Amino acid sequence: MKSTALQLGGRALDPQAWRRAWGAIDADVHVDLAKLVGTLPAGLLPLTEVRGVVDVKTRFERDSAIDMTPEINVSAQTTGLALFGRRASGTWSFQGIDPAVQLIVDGDTGATTFTAQIRDTVGDLATANGSSNAVPWSTLLLGDAPLAPALEAMPFDARVEIPARRLETLPKSLLFGPTGQLQGALTWHGAATRPTVDVAATLSDGIFDTRVFALPSDLEWKAHYDGASATTSVTDAVRGRQVLDARAAVTVRAIDLLAALHGAPVPWAASASGQLTELPIQGLTALDDRQVHGRATGTFVVERFHEDARARVALTFEGLRVGDIACRTANLDATVDGHAMHASAAIDHTDGTISIDARAGSHWGAAVAPALDASQPLTLSISAKAFRAALLMPMVSRVFSDLDGRIDGEASVTIDPGANTAHPSGALALRDGSFEMNELGGEFTGVGAKLTLTPDGVFRLADVRANSLNGTLTAAASGRLDGLALAGARVTMNVPRTTPLPIVFDGVQMGAMDGDLDATIVQVPGHKGLHVELDVPKLHVELPSAATRDVQTLGDLQGIRTGIVGADRTFVPIALDPPSDDDETGPPRAPIQITVKLGKEVQIKRAPGGAGQPDLAVSIEGDPVITIADHVHASGQIRLVRGTIGVGGKPFEIEKGTVAFVGDDPANPQVVLTAGWTAPDGTRVTADFVGPLKTGKVTLHANPAPPGGENGILALILFGSADQGANGNNANSATPAAGFAGSEATAPINKALGGVNGALERFGLGGGLTTKVDTSQTNPRPEVELQIARDISLEVAWVLGLPPPGMPDTTLVTFNWRFLRKWSLLTTVGNTGTSILDVVWQHRY
Repeated sequence: MKSTALQLGGRALDPQAWRRAWGAIDADVHVDLAKLVGTLPAGLLPLTEVRGVVDVKTRFERDSAIDMTPEINVSAQTTGLALFGRRASGTWSFQGIDPAVQLIVDGDTGATTFTAQIRDTVGDLATANGSSNAVPWSTLLLGDAPLAPALEAMPFDARVEIPARRLETLPKSLLFGPTGQLQGALTWHGAATRPTVDVAATLSDGIFDTRVFALPSDLEWKAHYDGASATTSVTDAVRGRQVLDARAAVTVRAIDLLAALHGAPVPWAASASGQLTELPIQGLTALDDRQVHGRATGTFVVERFHEDARARVALTFEGLRVGDIACRTANLDATVDGHAMHASAAIDHTDGTISIDARAGSHWGAAVAPALDASQPLTLSISAKAFRAALLMPMVSRVFSDLDGRIDGEASVTIDPGANTAHPSGALALRDGSFEMNELGGEFTGVGAKLTLTPDGVFRLADVRANSLNGTLTAAASGRLDGLALAGARVTMNVPRTTPLPIVFDGVQMGAMDGDLDATIVQVPGHKGLHVELDVPKLHVELPSAATRDVQTLGDLQGIRTGIVGADRTFVPIALDPPSDDDETGPPRAPIQITVKLGKEVQIKRAPGGAGQPDLAVSIEGDPVITIADHVHASGQIRLVRGTIGVGGKPFEIEKGTVAFVGDDPANPQVVLTAGWTAPDGTRVTADFVGPLKTGKVTLHANPAPPGGENGILALILFGSADQGANGNNANSATPAAGFAGSEATAPINKALGGVNGALERFGLGGGLTTKVDTSQTNPRPEVELQIARDISLEVAWVLGLPPPGMPDTTLVTFNWRFLRKWSLLTTVGNTGTSILDVVWQHRY
C-alpha cells in the first residue's frame, strides 16, 4: 500500500473523520481467506470452512475536505472461492463460482459506473453494469441530509444479462431443478421512485420437474414496469406448437413499494388471463401414470385480485382417452367470486354419459384464495347414463387394479355445513360390472348393485351380486346418516354352498369359502368411532392340499433404484409406492371395534391330494374382539371344538384347543392344542402344542408307551407299528420301492411345509425344507433337508430303533457341497462323535 498526504477530518476511530478525509491512496491487497478466518474467534461466522483468495486494487483521490467529486477506482475479485456451513437439514456449500466487481467515479464530473461479473470454469454466468451522473456524493460524504431519500431520487441506468447457458452445466451451488437452455436480460432506467424496467427471458427445451410435467417446453417470459403498473406475458410451446399464452397486469406504485420498507401497507390489484391450446395432458406425470391421454383447450380469467376477486376456468378435452376407452367430448367449467362457487363437468364416451354439478357459497374479496361460506348450503348432483366405470380408474387406482361396468341414475346431496346435516336423494345402479383389487381377491365379474338415497338420511344398497370364477356373492345393506357421520348400518352377505367364492391373495388362490355373514355398524356416541358386530353363523373354508405357487414379497431389490436424473446429473430417488395416507403426527385415529361371533357351523377343511378323508377338518367357535386404531389390538378366544388333523396319513382327533389373543401382537396368539389318534394295536398317541403360535413346541405322548420312546411313537405314526422303529425289522426293505414308500409317508408333512418354504424363500433359502423316510438303511431314518443355496444343503437324520453295529449315533447331520456339476463333498457328524468325509462322483442327467 502507498499513500500520499492522506488527511483525516478527525480522530481515526470516528467514522465522520473518514467521510471528511482527503488526499490519495493506492493499495493492492491479497488475502488468503482461510488464514483470515483462522484468526477470528470460533463461532463468529456461520461457516465451518472458507477457501480461496481475494485480490483488491484501490485508487482514491480527493483534492480537499470540501471536494464533492472524489476520484475512485476499486476492483475486487476472488479465485477458488468455497464456503461451507451447516443447517438443520444438513450441510451446505457454495463453490465453483468467483465474482468480480469494479466501481469507477470520475473525479471531475462525479459520473459513476459499476460493473460485476460472475464466472465459473465454463464461462460467464451473469454480468451486470450500471451508471449514473447523479450519485448524491455530497450527502454520502458530508452526511448533512438523510441518505435514503437522496438514493431513491437518484436516476440511473442498469442492465443485468444472463448469457445463453445449459442449466445442466451450472455449478452445483446454483442448481435449482429445471433443465434446458436459459437466457435473459433485465434493463432499468430512471430513479427508484419512477423506474422503467423491462425483463425478457427464455428457457428452451426445458423441463422444470419430471415428477410434474415430463415433456420439454420452450418458455418465453416478458415483463414491463413503468413505476405505476406492470404487465407480463408467458408463452409456452411443446414440440414446436404453442400451447399456452398467458398475460397478467398488476397495479402497484413504486413509491408505495418503497414505503413498505418502513412498514407501510402496499395497495395493489391484479388481473390475469390465459389461453390453453391443445396442451398434451399426458405430459402431466400424474395423469400419464394413470394412462390418461388427450389435449386440453380453454381459457382462464382472474379479475380484481386483491380487491373483489373473481375467477373462471373453462376447458374442453379433445381426444381424451383413459386406458383403452376413448371419449367423444369432455369439458370442465368452474367459476368463483365473493358470493358463490359453481363447478360442472361432463363426459360423453359415445355409448354413455355422465354430468356432475357442484354449488356452494364462498368468500374471497382481498384474500389470497377463496373460502367456503359455512352459512350457505353445498349441493352436489350427478347424472349418469350407461357411464363406463373404468373412466374412474385414475381416482381409485390405489384400491383397484381393474374396474369397469355401467352406471345409471341420478342422485344429489345437499350439505349444510353450519348445521352439520346432509340430505341425499336419488338412485344409482351398477350393471355388468367387474373389478379386481390390488391386495385381496381375484377378478369379479357380473357385478351389479342399486343404491337408493332418501332426504331423511336413509340409504339402501340392494341387489348386490358378484361372480368370481365359480363363486357367487350376494349382499344387501341399509343405514342412516347422522348429519355428516354414519349413524348406523346393517350389512348381510351370502355365498351359496353350491358356488363357493375363491379366496385369492395377490393373484394366488388360497382356497374357497361359502357361508353367511351379518354385520351391524353403530356409531359410538360423540362420533368417537364405530362399533361393528360381525355375526358369522355359517362359514365353510376349503383350503387346497398345497398351494400351486406361493406368494413372494419382493421387498427392496438389491442393486436397483427408481428415480430420475436431476439437473446436476445426480440421481434423485422416487418411490414407486404411493405415499401413505397415514399421518403419524396427526390426531389419534377414531377406533373401530369389531366384535366377531362365530356360530356353530364355522369349519375349515383341507382336502388331501387324492381321494380320502380331509387331512384337516376343524370346527371353531368364539367371540374375538378386534380394535383398529393407531394400532391393531385383539382380545378374546377362538375355540377348536372338534375336528381332525392329518399327520402321516393318520387322522388325529382334536380333543381340545384354544387360540387366545393376549399381549400386543395379534399375529402371535397363545395356542393350547391337544389331538389324539388310536393305532391299530390300541395305542393312543397324543400330540400337544402349547405356547405362542410363533415359538410354541409340539410334544408326543403314547399310552401305553411303545418301545424306543419318541422314536417308537414316530414309527407308530409312520408305519402303524412301533416294532419297526424299535427292532429294525425293516432291514430287508432297502429297495427303491421301499424308499418311495418312505417319501410317501412324509407327503402330508411336505404339503404342510408349503407356507414355511415360502417364508424361507423370502430369506434367500429358495430350496426350502423337504422331508422323507430313508428305508434303504438297516433302520428307517426320518430326514429333514434344508436347501441353503443352489449347491449347498444341510440334512438332519434320526435313526429309529437300535443303531446298526459300528454306528452308535441316533442323530446325523450332513453338510453337502456340490462344488462341481458331478462332484460333491459330504461331511457327516453324529451325536456320539462319529465323523465321515466323503467325496462323491455322480452322473447327473
